[in-house]
Amino acid sequence: MFTGEIAPVPAGTGGYNANQNVSTLQPDELIQSENTSYAFGTLQREGGSKLYTPAALSGAPVITGGHDWFPLLDTTQRSIITCSDKTVRKDSGPGSYATTLRTLTNAPNNTPVFVEGGRESGALDRKLFIYTGTNQVQTLAGDGSTCADIANPPTDWASTPPIVGCIHLNRHWGAGGQNPHFIYGSDNTDHEDFGTAQTFLAGVTNASTTLTGVPPTLLKINDTLSGVGIPVGATVTAIDRVGNTITMSAAATATNAGVTITYINPNVYSLPVYPGVGEKIVAMMSFKGRLIIGKYPRGVYYVDMSAASSLQWFTVPLSIEIGFAGPRSWCPVDDDIMFMDPQGNVHMLSAVLEFGDYGLRSISDIGFMRNYVLDNANLGQLPNAQCEFYVAKREAHFALTPTGGSLNSLRMVVDFNMINRVRFRYATKDSLASIWLARDASGVPRINGGDNVGQVWTLDQDDKSVNGKGYNSIFQTAHMDFSHIDASLGAKRKNFKFLEIVGEPEGNWSVNLDTYIDGKYTETLLFNLGAQQVGLGTFALGSSPLAGSSVLATRRRMVGSGKRISIVGNLTGPSQDFSLSKFIFFFTVGGESDDH
Repeated sequence: MFTGEIAPVPAGTGGYNANQNVSTLQPDELIQSENTSYAFGTLQREGGSKLYTPAALSGAPVITGGHDWFPLLDTTQRSIITCSDKTVRKDSGPGSYATTLRTLTNAPNNTPVFVEGGRESGALDRKLFIYTGTNQVQTLAGDGSTCADIANPPTDWASTPPIVGCIHLNRHWGAGGQNPHFIYGSDNTDHEDFGTAQTFLAGVTNASTTLTGVPPTLLKINDTLSGVGIPVGATVTAIDRVGNTITMSAAATATNAGVTITYINPNVYSLPVYPGVGEKIVAMMSFKGRLIIGKYPRGVYYVDMSAASSLQWFTVPLSIEIGFAGPRSWCPVDDDIMFMDPQGNVHMLSAVLEFGDYGLRSISDIGFMRNYVLDNANLGQLPNAQCEFYVAKREAHFALTPTGGSLNSLRMVVDFNMINRVRFRYATKDSLASIWLARDASGVPRINGGDNVGQVWTLDQDDKSVNGKGYNSIFQTAHMDFSHIDASLGAKRKNFKFLEIVGEPEGNWSVNLDTYIDGKYTETLLFNLGAQQVGLGTFALGSSPLAGSSVLATRRRMVGSGKRISIVGNLTGPSQDFSLSKFIFFFTVGGESDDH
């Protein structure tokens, strides 16, 4: 029986901490956590990745964005992507993206925004609106084979395209264009109609309320009319698209066959959002009945539209110091909104709503994660960050551009699986310029992404490989002096005798555990991760399994002496995994002197 000290330590349950003062880390925190996961209660390898595209797209373009599209409100599933070669493409399942919906005038930016709308009434198509930031908003109707410019955009979008939009109170709202501090709202019966004046030719009968001519598609009841012989303030009261007649609210004052009629939809809106603050609106979302507006580099607001009259709508500032990094730098997280600011801090909108500019604390502070962003991400590319909440594992994934790079290829992951603790990790095994969610065959929305050579990937696969190839999964524990067990141990040398790992058996392969004592490499211990029976004389009550148990507990003799120890684990083989719950250190205590 071992008569020295036995110190159990949870295997990374506190997640990754980027604090550069590593001596302050708690024993359950990690100094490294690359391509790992905590989602199922143990420290595991992150799920694998497989190709969705059987071959790279022609020309190997950068895939800047994607969307999982269900055009018919049924099981019909399509994948829509935007590419650096100016194409918008659709795939129906084989991964070839054989349908080019449109070749745009300009290459899309790195943060396209997809907005699901349409279906304003039961007989109308669902529509996908695609904001590319460099072209007019594209509209895909249902399961169509082509995209088209939105039918009637605001005049401010004519020469300067918008960058972001959403659906709120059954209106399509967009921002950007020549006035970057304004938001624009569509007709609630037509998400393509933002009310820009349109014209058509019609015949006018003297002293009659009837106009003759083909009614334009965008013409609606209550639209305001003007033209020769049309009374001031006349509006449309009826439209006969079979008989090609239009009825006005007032009779014409003169006969003028073939007159040009101008009509304007009054059921649209444009609202300024504190034009004196920030550079531009970059984010908008519908959240708990409010339209949330995020500006770059500072400014967060909501628009109160509770009054029946738009004349009584008003904008409320939530923060004039915090802003949004970019159009895709946020995602819904349970009953909240998570977003990244231009400095790389991650915030929860609920905190901004509650405290405004006072008492607000970035959740990045929990694990000093802004240190990680500063050290590993290109801050100038943060406006191109893309974020998705992976509900299946309760994780928010941020795709970031690494230092020195120009495209996203790094992921920072925020884990919400512990009720009272947010945890972090990071992933480098996939070089994804864009990420989005797409339902798999079992109906689970998985993280998907497009790379910079024309390939689409599906992440979190049970097979822990990247298309059959291995990848590094690395974790490192804190430098532990075991003062969390007994304060007096912090100043004493430990003569290490054994290390035991406890977890789940995964297979007949080994994980490498390098030991660092007082910061110096000591030795590498190999632990087989197959189901094994504990040898005679090594059984530890409460931690070691009996033969046939589903718990893995393997002990190895170790050497070395010092005050602090850290363990670096590494697994690289394809289709291999680990699942660790704790480490148990066995040591005897020496004196407080550094002399041997």
